[in-house]
Amino acid sequence: MVDDRLHGIEVVSIITSQLGRTPAIDFEVAVLCEYGWPAVISNSTFNQQGAVNPNLLYLTCPHLIRKISSLEDEGAISDFQRRISADPQMIDRLRQAQQRHARQWLEAADVRQGAADASSGSRPPGRAPRIADARDDLLLKCLHAHFAFYLVFEEHPVGMMIERRIGGRWCRDQFCNRLMEKGES
Repeated sequence: MVDDRLHGIEVVSIITSQLGRTPAIDFEVAVLCEYGWPAVISNSTFNQQGAVNPNLLYLTCPHLIRKISSLEDEGAISDFQRRISADPQMIDRLRQAQQRHARQWLEAADVRQGAADASSGSRPPGRAPRIADARDDLLLKCLHAHFAFYLVFEEHPVGMMIERRIGGRWCRDQFCNRLMEKGES
């Protein structure tokens, strides 16, 4: 899944450098940025202890994390929530995105469960998690999770609003190149 630019480099080391911490769950790279660095990871639906992990997709791009954190600090969640609530088409599209996340989560859980020992007792919850583990299809909790979903599946109104507000997807200074060079020295 990782392109040739990452060949020979330990992906866990890259993600650790991007996040500033070691990932606590098994994952695969789901999206690379235009420079070939991981931007989104797809997490296991269960942690190593067998507990449910609701965060299927996780943003790792430091540039996007920083930009979206600033949006959240400025109150963008409430702003986006109001805009969606006032538009029936946006409501429908958000519901569709939430339902797609739930289906993807269940599919991933089924694959993992099929590979795991059936006697382990780990089973998906009665209701599959929504984006950012929202309890309601129309509730926005974490813009980072919504943008990660958008980068993987594209058709997501919250992701589109975020991209417009931050002025694009990727950094222009190849931050991860510098980050990895710094880590190697």
